[in-house]
Amino acid sequence: KEIIEVNDVFFEFFNQYSSIDEFKLHYKCLCDLFVPMDNEQYLIKTEHWLEDVLDVKLNTYKVALYKDEHLHHFILKARRIDILDTSTNNVVLNLIDITELIEKDKILLNQTNMASLGEMIGNIAHQWRQPLSVISTAASGMKVQKEFDVLENKDFIKGMDAIVEATQYLSDTIEDFREFIKGDMKNTYFNIDETVNKSLIILDAKLKNNNIKVIKNIDTKLMINNAANGLVQSLVNIINNAIDALMVKEVEEKYIWIKVFRDEHDVVIEVMDNAGGIPADIIDKIFEPYFTTKHQSQGTGLGLNMTYRLINEVMFGVIFVQNDHYTYDDKTYEGAKFIIKLTSD
Repeated sequence: KEIIEVNDVFFEFFNQYSSIDEFKLHYKCLCDLFVPMDNEQYLIKTEHWLEDVLDVKLNTYKVALYKDEHLHHFILKARRIDILDTSTNNVVLNLIDITELIEKDKILLNQTNMASLGEMIGNIAHQWRQPLSVISTAASGMKVQKEFDVLENKDFIKGMDAIVEATQYLSDTIEDFREFIKGDMKNTYFNIDETVNKSLIILDAKLKNNNIKVIKNIDTKLMINNAANGLVQSLVNIINNAIDALMVKEVEEKYIWIKVFRDEHDVVIEVMDNAGGIPADIIDKIFEPYFTTKHQSQGTGLGLNMTYRLINEVMFGVIFVQNDHYTYDDKTYEGAKFIIKLTSD
C-alpha cells in the first residue's frame, strides 16, 4: 500500500520531512507508519491488520504514530475512493489526534483507582474491627484469669476457639479484598449468586453498622461467561452508593434488594434501595466523571463512572438507572434502581 500524497498538516506533525519523496524514503508503505492498538500487544506492527482496514469502504480504528520516540494516539478513518483515470484502488485516510484525551483518560483512571483503594481501606477497617475485638477480649480475659490462677480448661479452650475463628475470618476477608483489589478482568464461567455474595462480604460490616437489610432474589444456578471481578467491583460501587444514600436519608427501615434473572439472551441484575430515588434533574448525570451529590470529603464522583465503564467497555453490557417502587412485606418503597444487562450467550 504505497503512500501517494499527504497534506500540510501531516507534514507539520512530521516536521523533519519537507516533501513526500523524502518522507517515502523512510516509510515505504502504510504498514511502516501505523501501530495498531486493538489489543494488549498493540506495539507490534501488523501488516495484515492494515490490509484489513483497507478492505472496507468506511471504518474507524485506533492507531498510533511515533514522533520523537513518543507514541501519539489517533483515530483513523479509512475510506475507499474511485478515480476514473486509474484502475488502482485508492484510499483516503483521515487522522484525528486523541493523544490529549488518552492522557486525560489515564489520569482519570488513576484517580478512580485511588478513590476505590481508599474505599477498600475503609471497608477493611470496618470488617476487621469486630474480629480484632474478639481476639483482644479473649486474650486479655485469659491472661487475667491466669494471673489469678482461675483459668479453667474449658475457658481456655473456649477462648482459643474464639481466637482461631476470628483469625480465620480475618484471613478469609483478606483473600476477598486481595482478589478485589487485584482487578483481574479475565473472562471466566462463574456463578452469579456467588459473585453477588462476594460483593456483599466486602461491604458486610458497613451494611451491618448501618442496619441495612439486603434481600436477594437470585437463581442460585445462574451462570455466565464474563469478567467476574468486573461485576464484583461494579456491584460494590452500586451497593456502596445505595448505603450512602440510605445514611443521608436516615430511613427508619433500610433495604437493598438484589434481583437477578434471565431475560431472553441477557442476564439482568437489578439493585434497588428505598432511599427515595434520585432527583429528576440529576439522574442523567450520575455516570459522568466527578459528578457527585456528596460532600467533597465523602465522595469523588468516580465510583459510578468506573462502574459504567466496567460494564460497557470491559464486560460489553449496558447499565442504566431509574427511580422505581418496590413492594415488600405489604409495604411500598421508593428508591433508585440500577439495572445491568449482560449477554448470557
